[in-house]
Amino acid sequence: MTSAIEVINERIILAGDILTKLSELTRNPRPRTNSGIISIDPTVRYNPILVNQIKDELSKWQFVTKELLIKHFGEDSRYTKRFDDSIVEHKIGRDYKAELTREAEAGITALKSIIESIQISGDPATDMNQIEVNKPPMVFISHSYQDKVFVEALVELLEGIGLDETTLFCSSVPGYWIGLGKNIIKEIRDLFDKRSLFVIFVQSPNFYKSAVSLNEMGAAWALKSEYCSILTPDMEYRAMTAVVNSQEIAIKVNTSEAKARLTEMKGSILSFLGKPDISPVLWERKRDKFLSTVDPSYKGDSATPQSSTEEYQRLMIEKMKQEKEDLMKASIKGNIFPSSSKGSLHLRIFNAGKSTARNIRIEWLNEDETVHLSKPFETIEDLSPQNKRDYRLFLVYGHPETMRLRYIWDDDFKTDNTFEEGLQL
Repeated sequence: MTSAIEVINERIILAGDILTKLSELTRNPRPRTNSGIISIDPTVRYNPILVNQIKDELSKWQFVTKELLIKHFGEDSRYTKRFDDSIVEHKIGRDYKAELTREAEAGITALKSIIESIQISGDPATDMNQIEVNKPPMVFISHSYQDKVFVEALVELLEGIGLDETTLFCSSVPGYWIGLGKNIIKEIRDLFDKRSLFVIFVQSPNFYKSAVSLNEMGAAWALKSEYCSILTPDMEYRAMTAVVNSQEIAIKVNTSEAKARLTEMKGSILSFLGKPDISPVLWERKRDKFLSTVDPSYKGDSATPQSSTEEYQRLMIEKMKQEKEDLMKASIKGNIFPSSSKGSLHLRIFNAGKSTARNIRIEWLNEDETVHLSKPFETIEDLSPQNKRDYRLFLVYGHPETMRLRYIWDDDFKTDNTFEEGLQL
């Protein structure tokens, strides 16, 4: 039985490990410019690869710690809010070692104060591993949107064994995703809080590039959810390096064990949901269809080669259509980073898409007299992929925390594309 204080102490120890890694970071010699002057750019002080690894580790630690506090005390609890207040966003260009050290230490201080409050108030050491029997069960597919074709085939397989929108969540498949106007982070958090989850991790190279997917994995692991991993054909066992790693048994679809492992998964899911099993003949047909769809080299006993090939060709045509559309799309976004002058920042508007953006209009939605632009926003005629426009911002005391912008542009896909975002000042 693990008490709240014991779990919080475990999180403090993990944060201590992060602090140790930070203390071992050593400064790099600052490079010289072409003129022989030593660069004053603060971003070259440390090895950027190591810094980013530690930054990601700290972010995951914060996310999982907060989820554990929400799980135990509730989202509106003073304990949860106390820890949440310790999380601050560091900006590009500062001394990352000092910034991250302060952030980790702030998190540890908050957790220690929570322990003291629990001890003073006499709160019971509640068992955090207790399963709440009144939580309805659900299967949650954690994946990268880039693996949508694979995941759609997996959803079809799960539909075949009796799952529907009441027992299955998958954010990239219509009918199983989050509705319009809802906050995706809050909805996923509510799933972990209000449902008893069986999580299927679709591990792929794309999965490891998705911070959201890795955070979902961390939360599922920390909250002791039931889970299994399915590896895409281009994913190797040795590449499983997250908390659910290569030491765990996983299903790799292009191996001889795939059929037996999928049958095991089916049994675990149906038992978890309290549903009856389906006939072996029906299951084998659905399983073989799934394998032949996601692995073109698969040759199953009961698969129909012609129908499998047609299904694969359909999915590939759909994928090529999507890729063709992506090549026609621009993506206008913004970024704010520090300036060398005190009280000012740089605003960069850039094209993150694959097509040229034309007739770009920028609207400042929360215009404020305490934020001044060096020049007014004007229509940008053309902005090719990865190109940018820079503006300078001057801040007055009492300025808002966020600058909300709306971008409207035309590209080869359509006219009047729109994107809104809030940039941290």
